[in-house]
Amino acid sequence: MAGLSEVQWNELLAFWDKYVAPSSSEHGKHILIRMFQTEKATQTLFSKFKDIPTSDLAVNADVKKHGGVVVDFLGKLLKLKGQNDSQLHTMAESHKNKHKIPLDYFQVISSVIDVYVNENLPEEYAPVRQSMKSALNQIANGLKDNYAKV
Repeated sequence: MAGLSEVQWNELLAFWDKYVAPSSSEHGKHILIRMFQTEKATQTLFSKFKDIPTSDLAVNADVKKHGGVVVDFLGKLLKLKGQNDSQLHTMAESHKNKHKIPLDYFQVISSVIDVYVNENLPEEYAPVRQSMKSALNQIANGLKDNYAKV
């Protein structure tokens, strides 16, 4: 279970369900924009967003929609409590072969998620931050393993 106890998973999921999931599209929008600002090359991987100035992305409905997809999928992975290899395999296939996403960008978005959530929900996130980092690391490592297979 990615090094997390059942209690840690449950605390992380309770945090996610209460503070992140209800506003997944809004959080996701800000996470994507932050990722694009942090690592400009990531924006070029999204055909819908690659030519839009980052200053205009906050009002772009497609950014908000895609951000929601990212955050919702992360929530689904978290709910699997580390038992997510088949989902990561499918994700690796699509992101490596179809979308051509370099593997190291998953570490970039993991870091962006951690920093963004910490900045926006510092008190609520503090008790589960290490668990989230562990879960994000497990996901990134699972994607790395699956990238090697597809």
